[in-house]
Amino acid sequence: MQQIVNYKYSEFKLKQKVNMKTRKVATTLLAIATLMSTFIFPSFAKNNHDVEFSYSLPNEGYYQVYGVGQRKEDASGSYVYSYSSNPAGGTYFSIHGGHTTSLSNGYVNCTKNDSAVIYAGQQRRIRQYVYEWGYAYAFIGLAPTSGQSRRTINGKWSPDTLSYYPYAN
Repeated sequence: MQQIVNYKYSEFKLKQKVNMKTRKVATTLLAIATLMSTFIFPSFAKNNHDVEFSYSLPNEGYYQVYGVGQRKEDASGSYVYSYSSNPAGGTYFSIHGGHTTSLSNGYVNCTKNDSAVIYAGQQRRIRQYVYEWGYAYAFIGLAPTSGQSRRTINGKWSPDTLSYYPYAN
């Protein structure tokens, strides 16, 4: 009788070891799937082609929205790469939403926290709500920081992004 009890106990221990290995494998696979989804899902940004820009900044205290509206097709952040800027202060960038490609038909600042400062040589994403607020087109806006009025700013931007650059705002 004693031998049967020991047999069942050892069988239980064997099953317990198998269950632990199965749990470890399942946990590892789940962790890998989570990491992969972190890098895969943001890559679904639709309109991620870059648009070159070269704009003269308005006077201090004002911002200006430029260009032709670019189709905003998803809720991803916008991408900005500033080639030139005030080395000491950066430039305020904002993303605006509109219902058409024309600025004359109106636009609304959709940038989280109103704007984002980006310095020369930086590549950043800007959080904005163009798509979420129902606008079909995005425009870029710029404003000077102190001492930057009438300076020409060059760079490129995209209304949607699949990049992993840090957010500026």
